[in-house]
Amino acid sequence: MNEMIPNEILFKALLEHPDFINFHKVGEDDWRDATEKNPSFSLRSKGWYDYKSGASGNLYELSKEKGVF
Repeated sequence: MNEMIPNEILFKALLEHPDFINFHKVGEDDWRDATEKNPSFSLRSKGWYDYKSGASGNLYELSKEKGVF
């Protein structure tokens, strides 16, 4: 796999992953777990952000970590 996979493809694939299957759009570009009362993890079309820890990253690395590709 290379880092040239477009974010839109990575984003769609991540939303189909079991870890993100319950994520729903809550803002302009903000998808969060609908099963959590106050979800801190935000998945976006250009990356992710965890409001609790302050950690963030890109979709390519998250896709690799989750075994999407």
